Amino acid sequence: MLQGTADPKHRAEAASLRPEPYVELFKLTVDRDANTAIYMTNHPRVRWDLVQGSERFWENYPLIFSGYNTQTTGEQSRPKLQIANPNGLFSRYIADRILKKAILERYMVLRDDLIGNNPRYLRNKWVVNRVLNLTRETITFELRSVLDGTRYTLPVRQYISPEFPATSLS
Repeated sequence: MLQGTADPKHRAEAASLRPEPYVELFKLTVDRDANTAIYMTNHPRVRWDLVQGSERFWENYPLIFSGYNTQTTGEQSRPKLQIANPNGLFSRYIADRILKKAILERYMVLRDDLIGNNPRYLRNKWVVNRVLNLTRETITFELRSVLDGTRYTLPVRQYISPEFPATSLS
């Protein structure tokens, strides 16, 4: 689900013939209780405050984010995040299931807002579902929507005829 700040600038950029580029920033919340998170980006180290007044640096970290798309049917995609695991740095956390159910948030920030440190963004949010691949060099996670859980069903759509027989749909 794509959310963001209530700002018409994103709509104007989407309709523009020469839109300003977005910069992707990723926040991986490992422990929600202790508020432990990893802030990373593909770009050089950058300072961008998610909340005005809180100084936050987003570190350059090798990662590949792929598989995200939106369907008109409402079907949720399950993107993948591949991050570097130099010399098995995160392997212990995988074995201890610390990264299981971690929350990944992707912030898409316009370049001018990043340079000006304006807290305007579009945000996606996923839950780390499972590890697809683990080596001493990389880890690949499958991400799921927050609403896409096991044994989670939505009621089917139904049509119930009107109570009064004189009422029609045409």
